[in-house]
Amino acid sequence: MRKVAISTWPDGFDWPDLDERSAAAMCYTSGTTGRPKGVVYSHRSAYLHSMGVCTGNVFGLSEQDRVLPVVPMFHANAWGLPYAALMAGADLIMPDRYLQPEPLVRLIEAERPTLAGAVPTIWNMMLAHVRSRGGDLSSLRLVPCGGSAVPHALQEAYEKELLQDALRQAKGIRSRAARLLMTSERVFSYRLRKHRIDTRQFRASR
Repeated sequence: MRKVAISTWPDGFDWPDLDERSAAAMCYTSGTTGRPKGVVYSHRSAYLHSMGVCTGNVFGLSEQDRVLPVVPMFHANAWGLPYAALMAGADLIMPDRYLQPEPLVRLIEAERPTLAGAVPTIWNMMLAHVRSRGGDLSSLRLVPCGGSAVPHALQEAYEKELLQDALRQAKGIRSRAARLLMTSERVFSYRLRKHRIDTRQFRASR
């Protein structure tokens, strides 16, 4: 591997003047149709999406966060987490190719991320690993989980055993670079019961 001293790097960079609606990245997805297609993200959509991710109603990123995108860049640009972390001034922790439970747990214990995003399969394997071998995930304040529906059993297991009110169902439209945050109905009902709120009024209103 060729090494270059930092002292040889230029002091500045001549940023090009780009149209904000020009292509910045491309991902391939079947979307909801089952027909593969390329989706082109513009610079504008990446910027607006990053702003949305930083808001309190989504992930609420700030300079106090340490972000671990376990989800790969080919999955909707890692849900925009790398860009949002940069915008918020948060630390960015990249797992490289080590996406198995054991190295991920070691990474979380060593680097203490406050937010980590991954698909349900990853969090299910992490749960099994912690149950059998132990592990400290307590630094995580928020665990967005998307790509598919989060099983209620998985969400309740994290709620009761590992991270209270941290694992959230993230839902978005890959072809629109949009991602919303919501909790599952079961955890929502659990929180209502915990605060002694009668959930029958919510069922009757449907």
